[in-house]
Amino acid sequence: MKARIVWIAVVIVVVAGIAALISARGEDTPARSISEIHEADGVPVDVATVRQGDVTVVVEVVGVVTGARQSTLRASGAQKIARVNVREGQRVRRGQTLAEYDVTVSPDRVARLQQTREAYENARRQVDRLEPLFETGAISESDLDDARTQLAIAAANMRDSRLELEVVSPIDGVATLIAVREGDSVDDGAVVAQVASLDSVRVMADVSGVTASAIDPGDAVHVAGDAVAPSETAQAPRGVIARVSLGADPDTRLFRVEALLDNGDGRLMPGDVVRLGAVID
Repeated sequence: MKARIVWIAVVIVVVAGIAALISARGEDTPARSISEIHEADGVPVDVATVRQGDVTVVVEVVGVVTGARQSTLRASGAQKIARVNVREGQRVRRGQTLAEYDVTVSPDRVARLQQTREAYENARRQVDRLEPLFETGAISESDLDDARTQLAIAAANMRDSRLELEVVSPIDGVATLIAVREGDSVDDGAVVAQVASLDSVRVMADVSGVTASAIDPGDAVHVAGDAVAPSETAQAPRGVIARVSLGADPDTRLFRVEALLDNGDGRLMPGDVVRLGAVID
């Protein structure tokens, strides 16, 4: 009987101990403050070795892309478009006809073109006739120069007459805009097409006086996807600052900055708005 009572007492003590332990573990331990952690464990720090090196300073400006050479072609008088010969994005040559006017609308212009062509052919034949005579000493140099002058005048007149009937590209480049379709009627001075040379492009940006004073002609520039150094944008078009205006625009009080960029891959098109990073010394 006594053994049974002792055994029951032991079980009661063990159960009470377990209950006390569980109760103690269930109590919340107050969290330490930052100051207490720092006081007990110290303040964590990162250690880095100081090295000497160059610091690249990049000034960003936002500008609009134009062709390095660019020409906007407008209608010469009220016209009707008879034919469009090129499409946007197509490469064109200097002197290539981009669009033709309806000749039935302006028969007098057709007659004038024929007259100037005949005058040009006559002047060319005259020069061809006089050049051998000059070589033999039969005529003076001034006689030949007069004939060549008349040929140049005749060529200019024929070109002007042609422009009354056709839209002709004045430069080699890309047709960046064709603003008309066959059958369209256009007013005098209306934009018909735009041609730009895109192997290199210009970016025009208007900046504050503080920014303008930090940039100099000849500073390297790149098209920035974000504020990064040129070494991190090796694939971006690169170039230089070509011009920084000396005076502010009287209306906006901003200074014009002009950059010239390589665009051999044709990534930039006229009218694009781009962010440039100019590397300053």
